Amino acid sequence: METSEDDKLQNILTDIFLIALEDGVISKDEQAILQQIKHDMRSFRETIAKAEEDGIITEEEKREINEFRKTLLNNAYEVTKSDHVISADERAIISKLIKALMNT
Repeated sequence: METSEDDKLQNILTDIFLIALEDGVISKDEQAILQQIKHDMRSFRETIAKAEEDGIITEEEKREINEFRKTLLNNAYEVTKSDHVISADERAIISKLIKALMNT
């Protein structure tokens, strides 16, 4: 059975949440990153759904999806560095996000 894009994106969110929870605590900084990623993932999901509406993803739609990937990562990184300290957990979240976005 093929996994839908919604399922893939939900799995990414779950995996990232579990990384944040590995030490048993989700800090305020981690919570802020998770909220940003969740917000952007909703928009990313909408972008993908719009591109898939007609069953064909055009080159322009591919560019738009790729640009959104960059935006999503940049937004998460900006939240991460907002306090000028990037913790090991925050690095792990960003690393997982990069790997996940490369596979979507």
